[in-house]
Formats: sequence, structure tokens, C-alpha cells
Amino acid sequence: MSSKETGKFWYFSAYFLLALVVFLSLTSSMKQYFPRSIIILLGNGNQAHFVSYFSLMYLFSRAYFPRIDPRNIGLVLIIIGISMEFLQGFRGLPREFSLSDILSNMLGVILGFFVISYENKRKFSALLNKNV
Repeated sequence: MSSKETGKFWYFSAYFLLALVVFLSLTSSMKQYFPRSIIILLGNGNQAHFVSYFSLMYLFSRAYFPRIDPRNIGLVLIIIGISMEFLQGFRGLPREFSLSDILSNMLGVILGFFVISYENKRKFSALLNKNV
């Protein structure tokens, strides 16, 4: 894969997962849309939130590296996670507001931030050593 193709992959993956997370946040249940094996893999409830937001943090950071600081990406994702929970609290939606979901989202973003920061530090070190 060329660098341009790799960039497109990260963009597509990040926005696809974001659309999926928003859709699933505002619909009734993953059980309606995914086979049991996928649900078992992702976990139910907080595990799925953690994995989803960790993945979003990682994918968006890779897609926008080095143009956008990962801290800004993390902040936007945390705001999206909180917004989705408040939207779930409105009447008429089949889901409920949950503080534990917000915490799981935040923990996923924070761990994703540390992973991507470690990767970025290694990339910069490799570039510096290569140019010396």
C-alpha cells in the first residue's frame, strides 16, 4: 500500500467506525444488527464502549497524524461520547443515559491516547536517528 492509500484507509476506517458508533448509540441494541459471535468478541455494555472509543482514538490519530494533536482528537471524542449518552436520555429513544458508559468511553480514549503517543514518539525518534 502506498502512503496515499494508507491515509485513505485510516480516514475511511475512522469515519466508518464513528458512524457505526453513533448509529448504535442511538438505536435499541447491537443484538439486532450483529451476530452473537461479534457481540461476544466486543463484549456487552462497558467493554464495547471501551473498545469502540479506544479504536476511534487510535484510528483518528493515525488518520490525522501529524496535522492534529491527539489531545484535540481525544477531547472531541470525549465530547461525542458524552453527547451520545445525553441523547440516549431523551424520551422516545430506546436507550438510557449511563455514567458508566461515559467512563468507559473516556478510559478507551485515554488508553488510545497513550498508545498513539508512544507510537508517535517512536516514529519521531526513528526519523531523528535516520537523519543523523
